[in-house]
Amino acid sequence: MNPIKPPTMKIAFFTNHGPDAMATLRLIGPTKMLEIEVELAYQIGKINIDKIKDCNLFIHQRDFCKDFDAYKTMVSYAHDEKIPVIFDLDDLLFELPENHPDRKSGFFTAALLPMLQAVFEADAITVSTQCLADYLSPYNSNIHVIPNFLNDEIWKIDTQLNQNKTDSDNVVIGYMGGHSHQPDLAMVLPVLLRVTENYHGNLRFKFIGIQAPPELESISETLWINPESYIYANFADFFKSQKLDIAIAPICENLFNTCKSGIKYLEYSAIGVPAIYSAIPPYKQMIQNGFNGILANSEDEWLNALIALIEKPDLRKRLVENAQKDIRDKWLLSNNLKVFSEFYQQMSNFEVPTHSPHAGLKHMISMINPQLFETFTIKNNTINEQKHEFLKAIEEQKQQFQNTIVEQNEDLQKAIVEKTESKVQLSKVIQENIDLKNSLNSVEDELITLHLSKSWRITRPLRKFIGFFKKRLT
Repeated sequence: MNPIKPPTMKIAFFTNHGPDAMATLRLIGPTKMLEIEVELAYQIGKINIDKIKDCNLFIHQRDFCKDFDAYKTMVSYAHDEKIPVIFDLDDLLFELPENHPDRKSGFFTAALLPMLQAVFEADAITVSTQCLADYLSPYNSNIHVIPNFLNDEIWKIDTQLNQNKTDSDNVVIGYMGGHSHQPDLAMVLPVLLRVTENYHGNLRFKFIGIQAPPELESISETLWINPESYIYANFADFFKSQKLDIAIAPICENLFNTCKSGIKYLEYSAIGVPAIYSAIPPYKQMIQNGFNGILANSEDEWLNALIALIEKPDLRKRLVENAQKDIRDKWLLSNNLKVFSEFYQQMSNFEVPTHSPHAGLKHMISMINPQLFETFTIKNNTINEQKHEFLKAIEEQKQQFQNTIVEQNEDLQKAIVEKTESKVQLSKVIQENIDLKNSLNSVEDELITLHLSKSWRITRPLRKFIGFFKKRLT
């Protein structure tokens, strides 16, 4: 039986990513099952005040506070109305590794200090792992670990071993992850190259989301598929159709990855795929090596694990059966709604404190952030203006090129017409010459015929006499 939802509970939800994986796993899915009303309060860069007036709980996720003006509006309204503010986080974005693509691109840079302010200002923080809670605990004393569960309204567990072979000797090895997992995939690339050499012609690789490494594409059959939708429910439907024999989940050992959740274990197992996982948290807490998955650290461990799964279909079947039983026993959302219900109930009775233990530091950060936000805004506006001018110049140059091309085409057409007319005139002259030549040939033929004729020879003396006589007369 589902837990009873907290009375008169209505949640205002603030995110700048829409119904993606995090939003669906950690709020949209659970509240739907608990029949708690949720208002998407932040859309198209603005907070809809009318939508939040009758809400009694505010939850914002990840880097929503990057829009610092919107974040300040939310916090100010919540404080005025004594509404608890919850900050939900499932990645340690403060500790992105140096080789992480999002750190290199600066994707989260503008959000980091606002997120730190959000950590201090939140009435409660929810995280997906204990490791993440331990990291944040010095900065906020009200942290709740709410794991990521498998939403069984979206993921229907497939009890059949997931296979898609064109023949019994062809094994499909798959990997699912976004572009930010490039360092993780690079870690096991040497192993994939080695196993390809061992089973040349008998393996296929399928990469879902992230592109296949070029080194692997050059020596094996690979397929890259990019999901069309970021909406998590749509992605689940898409992923369920991707038939694989074996899956891999490598992650580099660092603090950022150690704080992540083991959602890949739940998703791989749900569609009936046995997998190999890096032997670090979060997978070490979820995987019993050789029972519901395989853990690997070194290249040799990864290679041996792949060889075992390639050569032993029975092992693949056993791992999937055990993993799916584990998920049914521990990880289905419908069986863990109490975790969410109790938390929401607790927060509905929460009294917003009038004093913060980190008031001084929080105040300092709250003074720094507007200055940084102003600087980022000015720089972004400058960049946008420069971009606009650049695009405008490109468009003008493009138009000039197009005009030049049109003019050149007109000149070319004119030249072609003139050339065609000249060609016609030349053809006419040539034909006249040919006609004259033919006429001349005809005359010559007639003269030759006449010269050779008998009457011409007989009258020749007479013609000479007539000619002589005419001369005498003149």
